[in-house]
Amino acid sequence: MYLHVGEEMVVRTDDIVAIIDVSSSGFIKEFITNNNDKIHRLSKGVIKSFVVTKDFIYQSPFSSQTLKKRCRAKSL
Repeated sequence: MYLHVGEEMVVRTDDIVAIIDVSSSGFIKEFITNNNDKIHRLSKGVIKSFVVTKDFIYQSPFSSQTLKKRCRAKSL
């Protein structure tokens, strides 16, 4: 299965390691600094979540709750 994470980007759900809400995570600044070379920004607007995969980190304009619901809906 695939998950649309923003703009025209889809990722395989099997490759997703974590979906992190930007506003509720205290370690985001350190996380971005340590992984800056792997980050792909998918929106020119507000970033609401990070989708961490095996190879990359995507900054998504969708909330973590929305992305998690989409993952669950596709797995049914």
